[in-house]
Amino acid sequence: MIDRFSNIKFTVNEYYIMAELLKASYKMEAILDGEDEDLDSIEPAQREQVKSQYHEFITLAKALAARVSSINDFVNFGTSYDTKPEGEREQYDSAMGKRVRNLASVQNGEEFIALEGEETLAAFETIKQTDFYKYALARAMEHRDYLQQIFDTQTSKVEDDINNLLGDSSKSNVEMVVLPPEFFGDPQAINRTGGNNRISAAFPRAYFERDVKGLTATAMLHEIFHTEIPVDRSDFQSEEEYNQYSYINHALVELSANYEIGMRLCGLQSYFDPRMSVHKEDEMTPARGKTYPYFLMYKNRNSNNVLQLVS
Repeated sequence: MIDRFSNIKFTVNEYYIMAELLKASYKMEAILDGEDEDLDSIEPAQREQVKSQYHEFITLAKALAARVSSINDFVNFGTSYDTKPEGEREQYDSAMGKRVRNLASVQNGEEFIALEGEETLAAFETIKQTDFYKYALARAMEHRDYLQQIFDTQTSKVEDDINNLLGDSSKSNVEMVVLPPEFFGDPQAINRTGGNNRISAAFPRAYFERDVKGLTATAMLHEIFHTEIPVDRSDFQSEEEYNQYSYINHALVELSANYEIGMRLCGLQSYFDPRMSVHKEDEMTPARGKTYPYFLMYKNRNSNNVLQLVS
């Protein structure tokens, strides 16, 4: 592993996996039927068995939800979302997402109880005995080891490029909290503040390795670069200013991680190969174009003729 990333950790958190599985119950039947092509598929010989195990899992969860309000919140998230007035849905989704993500840092029962209470912990412990949960946990642990190996092996190839681009020799402090790739897709930030950066990571092979070898490692670098080029809401006076800068910030991350580093890592020749934009392709195109000249000035900041390089 390159020194810059020696503090990167790949972990599995049982509390977080459980909460995400319960929250996803509104779409799990479709996932188990293989309707989402961007997720890793369950082995055909196992699919019917896993579907049967899920039926046991969700039946038990719904029975517990009838008497434990917090379990009801998780299990019936989708239904509650649909019944909310349209103007309240985004806020409800955001609040529930934050509640679930808070569990990713929980290390023991005492910390869990402080957030969700003793009844919820007892319910979680009961549901953890189901075969479906054990399957999801085992897959998360296997995928954690796979992502760690991919990251260590492939990022070592671009060590000098990354250090030359970012220019700072400080180590990245990021924890990748891994989810089972059969059930979860796009990565998301759990926390990017205070030097304690935590990313929810599934990175399904079905999506990230569909077209380009190396895209999984590129996607991980993309999330890590967000912590290297952060956006702090408190730095802006209005939500509009914050959103505008976030848009530019994401373009800078894509130019840095996906294109400048990613194309080398994946062995591509075209700088703006569309396969390298794993997020918001159409939305980000204008921002990338406007930001690119300034990115070149930064990239070539140690050159004698920076302005000539921009042209």
